[in-house]
Amino acid sequence: MNGGTGSSWGQIAKEVANLAAVGIHLVVCTVIGVAIGYYLDQWLGSAPIFLLLFMLLGVVAGFRNVWRLTSRARK
Repeated sequence: MNGGTGSSWGQIAKEVANLAAVGIHLVVCTVIGVAIGYYLDQWLGSAPIFLLLFMLLGVVAGFRNVWRLTSRARK
């Protein structure tokens, strides 16, 4: 009786972990991009060009990671 319940809890835990990973990937990639852009702008004394550029690159990288995670989960 316990074997069936344990496997369903394991599946639920795996799905929750996958959902958490999606959010973590989006946030971390964006924050890293913003940090790199901010420090480049500070170092070079430029307008927020690098901040916006690296923020966009971070968002794209985050969505790319999410795409890879979800496509891997579908298999």
